[in-house]
Amino acid sequence: SPDATEAMERRLTYAYRVGARYLATKSAPESRRPLFVENMRRVADIASDLNVMVLLENPSDASRDVVDDGPTGAAFLAELALPNVAFNYDFGNLMSHLQGRARPEEDCLAALPFCVHLHIKDVCRTGDGWAHTVIGQGDIDYRSILGILSGLEDRPYLSIEMPTRLIRKPDGTPLPPLPPMPFGEIEWMLRESVAFLQG
Repeated sequence: SPDATEAMERRLTYAYRVGARYLATKSAPESRRPLFVENMRRVADIASDLNVMVLLENPSDASRDVVDDGPTGAAFLAELALPNVAFNYDFGNLMSHLQGRARPEEDCLAALPFCVHLHIKDVCRTGDGWAHTVIGQGDIDYRSILGILSGLEDRPYLSIEMPTRLIRKPDGTPLPPLPPMPFGEIEWMLRESVAFLQG
């Protein structure tokens, strides 16, 4: 939007003050590409002054974004060619965004050369849409993905993202949040996920 640069400056300043080196954000709808490019060049200058890198993330809902999947994100970042703007690839987002029409194990290949960070998130298709699960227990072949990552010379950072209160409709639209999950259950899901990733 026209005021996006000011909004991002506030977020970047906060990131700088708390010592964060990266700020992940969505891109913009494809229909707003020219304004987004203009804004991103300004945002990148602000981020550079603060020594923060901006990471663009692929979407989770049905919107068509500038960074829409691995190939479109890679092409956009190559075109933008800014040293402090990179990719935060989210495997789970791709599943709900494209409703399973593309596999993240294959889609990520174009993105990885531009990735500084990865969101490790697993989902499974249910009768209501998409639910988040323990890593390795959903519909994403993380064994294959971990094999790909282990072969990289420069491996991106990764973090487990597990929105336990979030269910998405088949088109990726979020449903109202579920009640908070008991803390012990969240701990169990995280332990199981870490054990899978370390195994």
